[in-house]
Amino acid sequence: MNRKMISMSLCGALVGVMLLAGCQGMKSGRGGKGGSSGGSVFLKSSHVPLNAWLDEAFEVEYRKMTLDILFEQQPIVGIRYEFRHIPKESALFSLKSDDISRRDILKRIAKFYHLKMTVAEINGKPAYVLVVGTAATSEFDPNDTGARSVPVLEL
Repeated sequence: MNRKMISMSLCGALVGVMLLAGCQGMKSGRGGKGGSSGGSVFLKSSHVPLNAWLDEAFEVEYRKMTLDILFEQQPIVGIRYEFRHIPKESALFSLKSDDISRRDILKRIAKFYHLKMTVAEINGKPAYVLVVGTAATSEFDPNDTGARSVPVLEL
């Protein structure tokens, strides 16, 4: 009887340790600091420098910004974005975080504005982030300003 109880206690302790280790792994996330569970799937790329750039975490505060100026803000400025079907008018976006990755910032922007974002590649290397909105036509084209045209390849 004592052996059975000791065996069950050891099994219970082992299960507890495995659960605790699993919870710690989930807490850290795949995206590093500020990463959310499954966050690294958004803007997925096999390009290591781009992933490192996307997963770097920052303290940010965006207050009531329109979509046309969001992509000019730190820390998400610094790569090239191409825009398609972006409406002329947009709702105001706010975000405050002490620890959030660029990937998660872009993911929240995409969710808020119902945008699709993908990494476009040329010759197997990332060239830009394609941002596609839901407007029937591109009434507003931030590509015309050229202010956001910094090549991804320089990362």
